[in-house]
Amino acid sequence: MPSFQSTFTTLQIPQPLNDNPVKIILCGYGPLGLALLKGLLKAQDQGLCQIVGVFRWSDALRQNSYKLPEFFLESAEAEIAKLCSEHQLHKLQGKGLNSYAFMTELLHLKPDMVLIGSWGEKLKAHLLNDTKALFINCHPSLLPAHRGPNPYASVILNNETETGVTFHRMSEIIDAGPIILQSRLPVYPDDDGGSIRERCSEVAQSLIPELLSLVTPTRMVGTALKEKIQDKAIASYFSALSADDARINWTVSPHELSRILRARFPWAMAYTPILMSQLRLYLGPAKAIENNPGREPDKPGRVISIDKTGLYLSTQVPKQQLRVQNYAVSIGSLKLSQRLSTLLLKLLKPFL
Repeated sequence: MPSFQSTFTTLQIPQPLNDNPVKIILCGYGPLGLALLKGLLKAQDQGLCQIVGVFRWSDALRQNSYKLPEFFLESAEAEIAKLCSEHQLHKLQGKGLNSYAFMTELLHLKPDMVLIGSWGEKLKAHLLNDTKALFINCHPSLLPAHRGPNPYASVILNNETETGVTFHRMSEIIDAGPIILQSRLPVYPDDDGGSIRERCSEVAQSLIPELLSLVTPTRMVGTALKEKIQDKAIASYFSALSADDARINWTVSPHELSRILRARFPWAMAYTPILMSQLRLYLGPAKAIENNPGREPDKPGRVISIDKTGLYLSTQVPKQQLRVQNYAVSIGSLKLSQRLSTLLLKLLKPFL
């Protein structure tokens, strides 16, 4: 697989304009939020910016009574907390960006820029218009295409061959603000939502120096920010993945099934009911392969075999089957590990 990095030119590191680098609050979570924090920390070491606060989405959830212990959070969230501790960064608290607590912090810290990378909240007008801070969102798509909460999945579902990362000034309409900086990257045939998220996060981190080179003069010298208004005529919006449409439709082609399974991984894996609907079999990325010659056709969705190379299921095309390498069986609300799922499937194989 070719490296996406070859499609980007080497950036010249901007030099700070004075002894007062641009002050930044970072708000985010997950791999994208972590990547932006790493990029900002490197820039801070070079004197290009000063991180005056970090607001994690998980901390906002805690303020809203979702009190998950730290060890239940995904690894990226834990690493953000670790970096904040190691670099003695101020951790913001509040019920969200629209909260009184955050507005109080904003007025106290006086940031030049609030950089957002993954956030589950729509910003209100008073926050965008009544403060001096420049609110910039990092969106992992080529805006105005694929607005919405999960462009990693929607680019696969829409059979796109490329995606990208867009830094844009925020507006009251989600993902619709003027574009400041944008970069492209390819979508490969075997990509899943997780692999696209990983590459978009890496690109976003690499673009931090260029973003600062564009924003810093506007905050320090008063130069107008160069930005491009999004073209509404070519805009597209995709809603979040829903658990209601996660059940697999085995009447579609194997290649279409593969695309659906890759798009939904790892957030909302698609499933098929097994053992008279008493259990659910969740399937990750799958590849359509040729069936063994001479094998009798099976009912679509039936488990054919399980071995070290994966789980094999029949499809509506007799000559093709799906090979799945990430899967899990759930019993009610309990989702088993892949190892236990494999043992259970082998035990139940005669009844599936």
